[in-house]
Amino acid sequence: MWEPWRRRAYGDRWFATPRPALTEDQHATVHFAARAVVREVMLALELRRFPEKRWHDWLCRRAECYARLSKKLRPRLLGPHDREWLRVYMRNWLFAALRHTAPHLADCLPPEMWAGASPLTHGVVPWRQWRLKHLRAA
Repeated sequence: MWEPWRRRAYGDRWFATPRPALTEDQHATVHFAARAVVREVMLALELRRFPEKRWHDWLCRRAECYARLSKKLRPRLLGPHDREWLRVYMRNWLFAALRHTAPHLADCLPPEMWAGASPLTHGVVPWRQWRLKHLRAA
């Protein structure tokens, strides 16, 4: 347990204090960025049936929770490249979540998505295409 003087002096580094909720503009930024990231994954994997709403809601909730506790995210959500910057984080989050919940889909995405790169610019790795059912029939 930390002494009260130490917690006052160094506590902001170790104990996050919640900040106010996102504004309407920030909510819109989060919404559009999450939608774009989910669509990128759907287009890269050429999937018709994908739990789009589930992943969109999850990314929006995760971004909002992160914004409430992070000191660095809030100013970046108001900057000139707010959506692009947020998409990098959301791609990383979605790739990590797909690796955990649906590894057969995450294996078909390029590994650069872990670092936040778009799966559309890098494309599906050719030697991993066989893992998707709809590509086996072709």
